[in-house]
Amino acid sequence: MSLEAIFSELRQRFKNEFNEFEDHSPGLDRAEYLRWASDAKLSEAALCNAIAIHLAAGFLRGDLPFMYCDHIVNGLYSRMIERNELPEPFWSVFLAFDAGEDTDPKDPSADTVEKYTRPQLIEVMSRYSQQRFLQE
Repeated sequence: MSLEAIFSELRQRFKNEFNEFEDHSPGLDRAEYLRWASDAKLSEAALCNAIAIHLAAGFLRGDLPFMYCDHIVNGLYSRMIERNELPEPFWSVFLAFDAGEDTDPKDPSADTVEKYTRPQLIEVMSRYSQQRFLQE
């Protein structure tokens, strides 16, 4: 299974977040995630990283909405915590989306996605490319 096929399955599975910006879908299913890793011939950490970079790049291009990306990275976080593993660049991508989830108490009118998430993702993407970490 290619990464593009996995990304397509994610988009279909979490279409509510993609189309309506609402959080109604169940979390990322462990069995499904393990199947994707096996089919793609990637370690769980490498798959997690690939999905994280895909989400970061798609969000920065304006192709993927924040709620969709945030929901998926939260699901990936659950998978990685089960393994006691927080690989990079996933962890940095997770933290970037996490930073945009809440209102800034010091500046309640600020758009936290634009103020925190976007700059952090730009920095992450400047450090990582999909090809580099898949080869590690």
